[in-house]
Amino acid sequence: MKYKLKEVNGNNYYYDIYVNSKKIGKIAYSIYSDINAAGIGDFYIKSTERNKGYGTQVLDDFIEKLSKNYDLVYCYVDKNNNGAIRLYERFGTLFDTDGNQYYVELYNRKTRE
Repeated sequence: MKYKLKEVNGNNYYYDIYVNSKKIGKIAYSIYSDINAAGIGDFYIKSTERNKGYGTQVLDDFIEKLSKNYDLVYCYVDKNNNGAIRLYERFGTLFDTDGNQYYVELYNRKTRE
């Protein structure tokens, strides 16, 4: 699996995801230096490429990369996105936001120490 940095816009980083030179998805994250955190957003794997372990590998790779420099790595997921919820539950804790999304804590240095 390869990641190609597509764009950097301020504190926002956008990557395309490739397997065997074929683009299968994208992922983006934003840096919040005031709280030393990275928020993953705009994560997508093409429907024809799902359930092959790619989403798990991408999250694994980006959590490992981001946790080296940031105390917190998180994302949000829509409450009706059952496939994404199953994926995120393997990596972190979901917290109800009293809205239409869950807050997902993927990595927290303070709880791992």
